[in-house]
Amino acid sequence: MDESSYDYNPVSDFSSILVPEDGYAYVDGLDEFISTDRGDTEVVYFLNHVFPQALHEGASDIHFIHHVKGFRVRFRINGVLEDRYFLNSEAARDLDLKIRSRCMLATSEREAPLDGSFFMLIDGRRVDVRVSILPNSLGQSIVCRLLDQNNAGRTLDSIWMPDAVREVLLQTLALEEGLILNVGPTGSGKTSTLYACLNHLNRPGIHICTVEDPVEYSLPGANQVTVRAPERTFAKVLRSFLRQDFDVGLVGEIRDAETANIALAAANTGHLMLSTLHTRSTLATVSRLADLGVKHYELADTIRLIVAQRLLKRLCPHCSMPYEMDDLERDALAAEEGGHLVDTYGQYWVANPDGCDACEGGYIGRVPVMEMLAGTRELKAAIESTDRATMVKRAYEQHQYQPLIVAGTVMSANRLVDFHAALKINM
Repeated sequence: MDESSYDYNPVSDFSSILVPEDGYAYVDGLDEFISTDRGDTEVVYFLNHVFPQALHEGASDIHFIHHVKGFRVRFRINGVLEDRYFLNSEAARDLDLKIRSRCMLATSEREAPLDGSFFMLIDGRRVDVRVSILPNSLGQSIVCRLLDQNNAGRTLDSIWMPDAVREVLLQTLALEEGLILNVGPTGSGKTSTLYACLNHLNRPGIHICTVEDPVEYSLPGANQVTVRAPERTFAKVLRSFLRQDFDVGLVGEIRDAETANIALAAANTGHLMLSTLHTRSTLATVSRLADLGVKHYELADTIRLIVAQRLLKRLCPHCSMPYEMDDLERDALAAEEGGHLVDTYGQYWVANPDGCDACEGGYIGRVPVMEMLAGTRELKAAIESTDRATMVKRAYEQHQYQPLIVAGTVMSANRLVDFHAALKINM
């Protein structure tokens, strides 16, 4: 489909396809999905409204989930799913067909999960849409991930982090070889942080290669590859990178022993490697890699930095309220690893549930909370010894290191995140 941009113009009402529900509104938009017969006009209008609306509201995903009356439409904003619309059954069927057609997916396949993608131009911004379709007991669940390519140019300066953390990160990115890992659950901002690192490194004379599932953001001048099993796996592409004379490599995720070992081998032979892993903390990363078959001495030789990350809603600086923790919260903190480092009698901040004119229910966007562990000589020796107690001791000796719960409560004391959210950061 030819690229075209969006302008906001009045369009005909599509209220007849909505199941009446108090509190739900619809917005204006313009044509990008194409009507193919008179019966689908309102659904096309709806689709061309809902994607710009989701982007403007800061949604990361749009969920179209079948329920007994049709489709429930929800936006994920700041990590939380919010209801937006209910579509009737006929509209749900037409919407399903339109999205499948746009992704060039089989309209007759109703039993197997399907993945596809397409792009839109919204207000002059290219937005890639990654689509997952999963059959459920009532019909189909369609989830659309919105990847605003404006975020591809994000810089490290645009990401909030403590000065000590930023200093260690920049020092590590200046190295010519080694492994940098960003760890955490899905949706914790790992990819955004790593792309900010790549933008920092991306300059003339540096050859950057990335292998991802799929490539999420376009990086000018980089060699970017999307995996496609079985012929194009992470491990196979990584092996090819070693013959591509690259300087910096990004592996979207280390999922298996083969990928882990090739990434470590590359990091140990003159390449700076960046990747992600699904672990809860920096120290847990060591045992997770051991579970994948990585020898402790190999990791000790190669590791330069591990960053554990979460995303929390950012407090509104205008209406957030002071808070002092109670005895139960002090006891809960004491039971957490590193909780003894928190000033349990300090002043913290919480969101104002009523919000104000400057915010949405007490929050403005999201901010990362980071736990950073540098691959110092002392830490490397502790990793090689496999003694966790020594690793913990060496971690606390690093000036930038704070367990996530400590980092979160410190940010609450600085009026950045809600205190109660910081307490739950490990859950």
